Amino acid sequence: MKALLLIARLLGALRVMLVVSVFILIALAPLVGSDVFYSGWKMAPTLIAPALVPIFFFVILFDVLMCFVCRIDKPAIERQRFDSIVRIELVLLVLMVAIWVPAFYRLLDTV
Repeated sequence: MKALLLIARLLGALRVMLVVSVFILIALAPLVGSDVFYSGWKMAPTLIAPALVPIFFFVILFDVLMCFVCRIDKPAIERQRFDSIVRIELVLLVLMVAIWVPAFYRLLDTV
């Protein structure tokens, strides 16, 4: 529990919400099938989540870019913090892409 609080303090509130949102999207990836539902709760994994994944992809990349920009004029301890944030976000990005590529393939497969 202390490790989670330490990571939350390292990331900050907005980045914690970003990480939680991406984990929710990752959890929804296995629920994507070849059928698309236009009403009810089944709409979340087949319409909403696939639309949010590219948005979060670019949000994470933009945050990584901003971490690089912000770390330029900071002391060494802050640079280490930004480096840790970049590593966490890049791992999260790779995980999200690795899990969602097969889901997009299933969703977009028209054969």
